[in-house]
Amino acid sequence: MIRKILCAECDRHTRPQHPEDVAAGWKRRRVQIRTKKPPVHEIKLITAQETTTTPLSSVYCDHCNSPLHDGVDAYALTEWREGREGEPGPWEQDFSQ
Repeated sequence: MIRKILCAECDRHTRPQHPEDVAAGWKRRRVQIRTKKPPVHEIKLITAQETTTTPLSSVYCDHCNSPLHDGVDAYALTEWREGREGEPGPWEQDFSQ
């Protein structure tokens, strides 16, 4: 499964699914959202030696890395392979108002 949040500009440049991907059972869900940073929004880097947690100040576009401040229109994109896994549950509301 793949989950992405895209700014409006990067979403405009997202290509339709390739016919081979569709034939292989890949599905896509695209939901327009108004961004809102979750109360706990962080990245954890886990190595053999340590775990480092870095809090994030905003939601960021997964393509261009632009900050998506609360209230900005964006798109939540989910892709999954139908024959291997069911449709993922809704996660988009965790990042939207």
